[in-house]
Amino acid sequence: MVNHVLVPILNEVACIRRCRDATVTEVDSAAKYGFDLPIGCFELCDQIGVDIKIDVLEYMHETLGEGYAPCSVLERKVNEEQFGKKTKQGFCGWENSGADVPSDMGREKLESRLVAVAINEAAKPVGNEVTDSDVIDEGFRLGAGLPDGPTRMAAGFGYTRLRDVLIALHDEAGAARYTPADYLEMWQLRTDQSRTTGARRSIKAERHASAKAAIPGANVRARVARSESNQRSQCW
Repeated sequence: MVNHVLVPILNEVACIRRCRDATVTEVDSAAKYGFDLPIGCFELCDQIGVDIKIDVLEYMHETLGEGYAPCSVLERKVNEEQFGKKTKQGFCGWENSGADVPSDMGREKLESRLVAVAINEAAKPVGNEVTDSDVIDEGFRLGAGLPDGPTRMAAGFGYTRLRDVLIALHDEAGAARYTPADYLEMWQLRTDQSRTTGARRSIKAERHASAKAAIPGANVRARVARSESNQRSQCW
């Protein structure tokens, strides 16, 4: 399940590079310090191997459709045998110690794009009943090293903002991968219901506490009852 989300993200950043929307350093800075991945997306791609990512994407493209077509940037790297760390050539410089990702090069637009694509990809297998939200959230935390899974990320990001980002990307590029997943609306509904239920419980608890405090002598009687109970316990 983690690969189902991470591999399309790695394809997405390759598309960002192809369109010259950002540099490798800017993307990795946004991924590491905005999206909260342990390492940058291009660094991760190099660590795993560009050739391996192409193999996974080709399988996803064949089984899941046009939205998973490998980016031409990845295909060119493979054709040139620049597989990443294992060949000392890839997106990052591996001649020395590897990638050096600064914390101040990311941009909010890049961060929003990565988060939106990740959440949208996570919603697809959940909506198709391949897995559920709890499983994919746990997989993100354990497998990808993220502090939050897609469900909590989506609630924090905001569903209206999420759809706006995806629709804007779809209008700009016309790519199928930006089509908002149907299950996003269900996630929003469940989140809203959970928040409403929590708010109602909080209000009910506050009212109960206020009513109890308003009863004359209630606190005194409660203390007396506790005292008598303690005395009986000591006698026994």
